[in-house]
Amino acid sequence: MNFESLIGKRISFSLSLDPNSALVVATVRGADLGGVWVEYQTITDQILKSLDISMLEKTPLMFIPYSRIMFAFASNDVPSISSRLTE
Repeated sequence: MNFESLIGKRISFSLSLDPNSALVVATVRGADLGGVWVEYQTITDQILKSLDISMLEKTPLMFIPYSRIMFAFASNDVPSISSRLTE
């Protein structure tokens, strides 16, 4: 997956192979040789809550090393149809 081509787009990824773990839905803000920079609202909310404020001057970004990403997926800008409809 070329994360550079996904800058500005929302992706879903997992940091665990556990099928019960939640997917992370984040916006890709940058990519480099070691990983991807994402804007992740859950982290932003946790920071705001811990500081007991409702706004930050800048949006925090989270760095995820490629070695921690178990799988990721993004969507094409085309409809996705259930396989049941094509049978």
